[in-house]
Amino acid sequence: MIFRTNKITNYTKIDNKYLEDKNISLKAKGLLTLMLSLPDSWRFNINGLCLLCKESRDAVRNAIEELKEMLNDKEMHDLA
Repeated sequence: MIFRTNKITNYTKIDNKYLEDKNISLKAKGLLTLMLSLPDSWRFNINGLCLLCKESRDAVRNAIEELKEMLNDKEMHDLA
């Protein structure tokens, strides 16, 4: 689960544990950081994310799937 904090203009705060996690690819970390930098009102979709970076739809979709897996794994670990 991602918890957002109050933002200061042009500043994004992210927990280092995600950035230091060796099980998450650099591409997925970058996408997560980009997503956290967007306004709370931003509606996430693959096309919109592709407009903000040079990655293809497939690359963005794969990074999203990786992040979803990471969240599911963490939820399963928290339940154990």
